[in-house]
Amino acid sequence: MAVTETPPQTVAASSEPAPRTRHEPTGLAAVLGAGDHKVIGRLYIGFSLVYALLVAAAGVTIGIERLDTSGFGILSEDTAGQVLSFHLVADPLLLIAPLTLGIAFVVVPLQLGARSIAFPRAAAASFWAWLVGGVLLTVSYLMNGGPGGGRATGVDLWIVATAMVTLALVLGAICLATTVLTLRSPGMNLMRIPMFSWSALVASVMWIISLPVLLGTLVLAWVDHSHDGIAFGSNAELAGQVTWAFVFPQVYLLGVMLLGYFVDVLATTSGTRLAARGVAMGAIGAFGILGFGAYLQGGRTADIASEPFFTVLTIAAVVPIFLVLGVVGDLFRRGSFSANAGVGFAVAGILALLLATLGGAITSISAVDAGVAARDGVTHAALFAAFIGALGGLHWWATKILRRPAGTPGAYLAPLLLLVGTAAYVIPDLVSGWAGDGPEKTVGIEAMNIISLIGLGLAVIGALVAVVNVLPSIRRADDVPADPWAGQTLEWTTSSPPPPGNFAEQPVVTSAEPVLDQREESA
Repeated sequence: MAVTETPPQTVAASSEPAPRTRHEPTGLAAVLGAGDHKVIGRLYIGFSLVYALLVAAAGVTIGIERLDTSGFGILSEDTAGQVLSFHLVADPLLLIAPLTLGIAFVVVPLQLGARSIAFPRAAAASFWAWLVGGVLLTVSYLMNGGPGGGRATGVDLWIVATAMVTLALVLGAICLATTVLTLRSPGMNLMRIPMFSWSALVASVMWIISLPVLLGTLVLAWVDHSHDGIAFGSNAELAGQVTWAFVFPQVYLLGVMLLGYFVDVLATTSGTRLAARGVAMGAIGAFGILGFGAYLQGGRTADIASEPFFTVLTIAAVVPIFLVLGVVGDLFRRGSFSANAGVGFAVAGILALLLATLGGAITSISAVDAGVAARDGVTHAALFAAFIGALGGLHWWATKILRRPAGTPGAYLAPLLLLVGTAAYVIPDLVSGWAGDGPEKTVGIEAMNIISLIGLGLAVIGALVAVVNVLPSIRRADDVPADPWAGQTLEWTTSSPPPPGNFAEQPVVTSAEPVLDQREESA
């Protein structure tokens, strides 16, 4: 053979295409182009906590302003109205809803044994749309463009930004609900899904049903505002068309996932199985239905709130809370408990939600003749309950959401401060609201406002303690336990933090507590 000839095997090898090496993006590129549900969830969580600083600043400013009821002190009348409106809108749309949605984005696919969230690119789009919309919403208030604002272009920007944020949350809810309905592990029917995933499904479906009503109202408001307020009236009248989306009972929907978190944590801590899963699932579903508030759209909230239909629904909202407490009480009877971070936040959150629903039931009774302050108190109690539950979720699933377990000392102090602060912040508003709005019923109102401001300060300190306590979880660590709580559901079977794809093999389940099954079989 001549030296210029090529051996046959070499020719065959050279005719095959060279293997292509896939380069995974890293750093900022990995974040900006992420389709991993865990990355998207962390982005939601991180930026919602940034907005928490703005919401807290607005709340404290209004609290200081209320100390002197004779007039406006640190703010002008127009500015005070804009700050109050920002606090009302940003609290649910920029803090509570995205925070709970972010935690659900991370945890729910893991609980279901899924490799990803449904429509991952749409889930990523929901975050970026929410983030941009949130920035524009904040800018609109700086332009004096919130409801009742004096700058027409700012009002236009507020309408567009609020619609953008609302649409983003609806898109995220669609991704989450589809994940629960279609991406469950083999053997996991709806009766076997973990309670937190069930509550995420209920909340997502109710958001999908109710938030488009707000979106449609904003579209009409845009058209109306472009034609000199022919239908809705002046900028000041815009608030009356959208307020229902930011007060109770609509804000009860933000506490639905708290119920699922509460049951999951207490069941895991008890080390035993739920004996009444159907009751718990029915109670969570009923609470979601009773939290639907879009029927208040189209009229004055105060007028509709005096109708018997509204009274019956708000009183009935207390029942699911007691049913869930009864299911968990049975766990106490059959199981054994130990104190941990998750239990503290779960108990504090459920007590705050119970305060909200009881306050809402009393406020809705026409004989009470409740004032605006009472409705604000109920709304704030529900929002704080959902916030406490979300902070608890960060601690409970810290090894899955972040990289390592959260600290211990602050995990016990934070829920106590949050619960006491919430009660002190809300109860004075409830009492003053139940007294009515008349000038003859304002004796002692300034003293109650002082108590309310102190309570808000305690709650803010509690939130800061909780966030600082979880910050060390961001750092990488070796030998992080996959199951630090002796859990019962599938998220505890994968490594901490979970790898891309979540599971080496898709798990197959035969009960609602597959990890507990494994431990019993090995024993």
